[in-house]
Amino acid sequence: MEFGPIVTTLRSASVSKSLRFYSETLDFEVKWSWSETAGFEASGEPDLVCLECGAAVIFVSGSDGTREAWLFVELDYVELVDELEARLDKVVELEQPAQDMPWGSRELVLRDPDGHRLRFSCPLNRTRS
Repeated sequence: MEFGPIVTTLRSASVSKSLRFYSETLDFEVKWSWSETAGFEASGEPDLVCLECGAAVIFVSGSDGTREAWLFVELDYVELVDELEARLDKVVELEQPAQDMPWGSRELVLRDPDGHRLRFSCPLNRTRS
């Protein structure tokens, strides 16, 4: 199995302040923002923002008081999420079994030995066939 790009999620005390830093200082472009209450139609302080600059992608998330890192690993085909789940389910406790998410991807979440979250994902429309 091969993995695609890895995207990290940075925790922030103020997502809006981090958003200004990355977009105004480092020229990252806001690709989307998400709010638990308003979804992608967020206004005000977002809960999660996706920023891109060239091939670099960063998610910025509101802090829940932890310093854990979140790594987002995109897979080539949606079937690979299920195959990875079948393989990992025997050797590690899954935080979230593979499931289809409201934003159109299938995702599987687990923690590494240091407590960092690994989210393996693929858009639902990317199938082998």
